[in-house]
Amino acid sequence: MSAETFSQLVTDVGLRIQKTDTAYKTKIKEFLNAAARRWVTRYPWPELLREFTITPTAGSSLVICPKDLDEIMTLYDPTNGIKMRSMNGTERLERYMDRTTVTGLVTGFSYLGEVGCNVQPASAGVLNVVSDSASDGAAFNILIQGVVTSERQFEEFTLNGTTAVTGSKSFSQVDRISGLAGRTGVITIKQGATILDTLGPQEDTIRRKRLKMVLIPSAATAFTAEGYQRFVPMSRDNDVPPIPVAEALKEYAYGKSLQEQRQFSKAQIALQTADALVQEIFDKGAIRSDRIEQSLPVPYPREDRQRGQRWD
Repeated sequence: MSAETFSQLVTDVGLRIQKTDTAYKTKIKEFLNAAARRWVTRYPWPELLREFTITPTAGSSLVICPKDLDEIMTLYDPTNGIKMRSMNGTERLERYMDRTTVTGLVTGFSYLGEVGCNVQPASAGVLNVVSDSASDGAAFNILIQGVVTSERQFEEFTLNGTTAVTGSKSFSQVDRISGLAGRTGVITIKQGATILDTLGPQEDTIRRKRLKMVLIPSAATAFTAEGYQRFVPMSRDNDVPPIPVAEALKEYAYGKSLQEQRQFSKAQIALQTADALVQEIFDKGAIRSDRIEQSLPVPYPREDRQRGQRWD
């Protein structure tokens, strides 16, 4: 049996609550995504483990990770057969203080926070923003924060569908790109012909992991990371939930809809049922993947860990 799509989930909840108008379907979509995010960050789902390719820039110790990489478990260089050591910043400095400017094969890394843009401007210049959907108009704004003439400033761009909107400020650095979720298309942020990053329909901001490598890569050799995929809200009709909890998602969205109708007792039952169903689904999956769970290494420390229960 194939997985239920986002459109099917929305339709089922709407029929059950007897609200099928377009405006309320938008609310149902929000409920479904809120539930998915809630359970993705609560449990270490084996379904979210995957491989990612990370390609450094030769001569630079900083590496920006793919947007959908949430947490690294292992990182290795398949070309040279090196499994990299993960460490915190203090350990990295203590072990490699005398080699901070040395280039060579990368043998270790540490987490260096998150950045809000994949590619930085090559030089100061105006930015332009465009959607791939004509439906994204004046109701949606994109806010870009960064450095303009040595000062931190921001600029707001009012979307004009598939027509590019050009700003007036010359950014030499982009720190954050954000916008109200619920757009129809993918937003592309450029400087000239260079794509700096993209913002998905249900993304309200861009967050990318940044790594500090040791030694400094002498070549742009692709690395392979094994880790957890970041939750990306469903937006397209044919999107499917990232974890196998479709029935629980519908029950949760139904419960939130009942809350809006002030049917609090029924809502509480529905929400509790949804949580219990997810716990049951995860427990069954954890038993099947027990050998995988036991073999996973502990990742580098994170102060902002979302999946706190994973390492209890």
